[in-house]
Amino acid sequence: MQYIVIHDTEASWDTTLKLVQDPTYVSWHYSVRSTDGLIAQHVPTKDVAWHAGNWYVNMHSIGIEHEGFAPSGATWYSEPMYRNSAKLVKYLADKYDIPLDRGHILGHDQVPGITPAGVAGMHWDPGPYWDWQHYFQLMGAPLQAHAVASSDVVRILPGFEGNVHPVTGCETATVACEPQGANFVYLRTAPSASVYQLPCAAKPSCSRPMDLALTYQLPACQPTSLAFTCWAMCPSVERRV
Repeated sequence: MQYIVIHDTEASWDTTLKLVQDPTYVSWHYSVRSTDGLIAQHVPTKDVAWHAGNWYVNMHSIGIEHEGFAPSGATWYSEPMYRNSAKLVKYLADKYDIPLDRGHILGHDQVPGITPAGVAGMHWDPGPYWDWQHYFQLMGAPLQAHAVASSDVVRILPGFEGNVHPVTGCETATVACEPQGANFVYLRTAPSASVYQLPCAAKPSCSRPMDLALTYQLPACQPTSLAFTCWAMCPSVERRV
């Protein structure tokens, strides 16, 4: 067992229970109810369930569905749901020695199609309104912002409730979704004074410039490239991270 895949059902609780008992439909290991975080198990974890749309991932993962609809986000993703789901994931991770990180606790939207032709049909749940930062805090494994000098991969943690961005297509293509906290930031190809900037705080120490833009919230920090990077402006130091 290598992964735990987080889904949402795109259905009510009653419909979810009907679907998982339908032999012509897909299957998953657990469901979590929105109102109170009740957990139901449908498939033994020793058995393979068809939940991720990728046979390799199915063979090496446990699938957890959460009652709700991704476009509605917080309307369905309740605190009891987060807490009980986090307890379940922590238990399963301990039992099967699965690391509690974003490389092993996946959203269905992270699972790749097995062929190029299948990529367009892959799912996007639990979507932009699932609070990954809070989820991992509840597991006792908080996510950390970081940058590594030898890599062009960075992680930023923009927060959630106050991290509101334009999203369209929740109900109708091109129509704006109801504004709410999100788990992403937009990627930019060039600097712009009009785009979203990280909230500013007091300018930190410049002892570790490679960490500044991600560990702290910097003034003059804004998206500048395809990997949401920042200029770390310090006395006699100008490093792109």
